[in-house]
Amino acid sequence: MNKLQNVETMEKVNGEVMEYTQRDKELYEDLCQMITAEQRQINFSALTIAKSLYAMHKNGLYQIEGYPNIYDIAKSKFHIGRTSCHNALSICQHFGQNNPETGECRGLRPEYEAFSHSQLIEMAHLPKEIRENITPEMSVRKIRRIRQEHDPDRVSKGNRKKKHGRRPRQRQLLKTEDIRETLDREKENLFSQIDAFTQEHPSAKYRIAITLLYEE
Repeated sequence: MNKLQNVETMEKVNGEVMEYTQRDKELYEDLCQMITAEQRQINFSALTIAKSLYAMHKNGLYQIEGYPNIYDIAKSKFHIGRTSCHNALSICQHFGQNNPETGECRGLRPEYEAFSHSQLIEMAHLPKEIRENITPEMSVRKIRRIRQEHDPDRVSKGNRKKKHGRRPRQRQLLKTEDIRETLDREKENLFSQIDAFTQEHPSAKYRIAITLLYEE
């Protein structure tokens, strides 16, 4: 028998035998409850922010102070990055009880109230038919793996990265605001630059692309 009746003996993974008193168990339960309570508070705060951003976005209220979009006001006024802002809007869009007339998100739909904020962020990127198979018991890591399996864009980007390795280097050959006038005038200069490049890098494979740069 144990020297204390309220002591439980447990064997750790490394083989060491530990003895836990009733006081240890009570402390453990208290700490678990504190963590759970804080997680709920974090989720509540995150949802409150998401609902506010969503209503501001839907009603264009960011324009009151001259901001062009919800992302700029989120970053400048509230120090919320573009990704975090996008995630907040996505949660309301996919899982919220939304009023299309007022742009108000009253909260999560009942079937999603048991999910954490982090779980919903991952789920927002999943197709509806896949999303319906996700349960609150699944970890964020497991949901992320499911997301990666059903995200063709992410897989495609990964495959391109593996195939090509490093990104190709670039050299600017021409800078102009009117390519129709420039081509004839600068044609010889362009060909000279290409010839010089091939002499400097005889084994390099290259292609020439014309890119249009613009600002909105």
